[in-house]
Amino acid sequence: VSPSGNPSTARARLSPDGRRLAVMWDDGSFDLWDLAQLKQELAALGM
Repeated sequence: VSPSGNPSTARARLSPDGRRLAVMWDDGSFDLWDLAQLKQELAALGM
């Protein structure tokens, strides 16, 4: 999973409880994903 523009990843970390994934991009921006929610959304798409 990557945002538009496909920057390279600088760092990725899971939260201690394993429920969230944080990704820091080389440009200093970051994304935070709720993995349970992402799993549900992918299942709804048949993935």
